[in-house]
Amino acid sequence: MIDQTVFLELSESIWQGIFGFLSTIIVAGAVGFITIHWLSKQEALNEREGKILNDRITAYLEILDSMARINERTIVLDTELNIRSESTVSGKAPKNPL
Repeated sequence: MIDQTVFLELSESIWQGIFGFLSTIIVAGAVGFITIHWLSKQEALNEREGKILNDRITAYLEILDSMARINERTIVLDTELNIRSESTVSGKAPKNPL
């Protein structure tokens, strides 16, 4: 006959099943904890990088807006200068800007 060790009136195969199940649960819990910890750090890092990127985009848009306003003023000044120069060439006195 097959000699099986009995402990607390449970056979060896049942104890192997219990320990196998418990070891699987412990390993899964450890892997889950490490994964959740790593993912939370990645999420915090992504959030910081997202804020930095948002600030950079906002700064670029402000720079472009400022450049557009400067360009509009330059066009207006160039137009006024051309009008003044055309009026002096034609013999008309330029308008007093003040």
